[in-house]
Amino acid sequence: MDRFRRKIRQKLKESQKPFEVWYREQAGESVGVTEEGRGAVKVKKRIGSAVWLIAAAVAFIMLVTVVAVALGGRQQTAPQIPDFTFSDESVRTIKLDEESVSEIIDDIPSVKKLSNIIATQCIYIVDDTPALTMINGEMQTQTDFYLITARIIHNKNFIFLDWWEYQDLPNSLTAGDTPIRYKPVGKNDSDMQVFFATTETDGVLIYWEVSCFQGQFSDWGQAMFG
Repeated sequence: MDRFRRKIRQKLKESQKPFEVWYREQAGESVGVTEEGRGAVKVKKRIGSAVWLIAAAVAFIMLVTVVAVALGGRQQTAPQIPDFTFSDESVRTIKLDEESVSEIIDDIPSVKKLSNIIATQCIYIVDDTPALTMINGEMQTQTDFYLITARIIHNKNFIFLDWWEYQDLPNSLTAGDTPIRYKPVGKNDSDMQVFFATTETDGVLIYWEVSCFQGQFSDWGQAMFG
């Protein structure tokens, strides 16, 4: 019986692996499984992160495109209109003789009422055409004495020196059939009241500078156009 037991124990010992061998095999299997599992998790995380990055990039590009289109639409401006205006640097001034003055004022009855006339004309040097005729004269009524400067406009693109003073004339009156826009601008060195005015009759635009002692501007209007 004892011999039989010894044989069985011997067989069991032969069938068992050494602990070191068994441990290495078990540890190797565990590491393999763990690393494989961890690797799969890492791959999944990397794929998920990449998808989110791509989606964010596409969304950002779309947002930039929408903003650029919106700003581009707002920045569109109306076509530029060519500026044909010119000023005193583009004209030369000549003095007119009596015959030339008569030709100009024949069609302007109001100017013909002035006396002691002196006239000059601004010529546009680009095409040698008249831009403005300036007539200085006097006028006497029962109530006042007037010194008159009439700028007769031939080319409305001409911006003469005092042009800006005539762009805001708050007062108005009508003399005869002629509407007059005007404003007082104070006194000159001769202690005369000065008025700026504009009239346009039959397509003739005139800028007036009227100086008088008594300030009777309405009387001048009626005498000129009434």
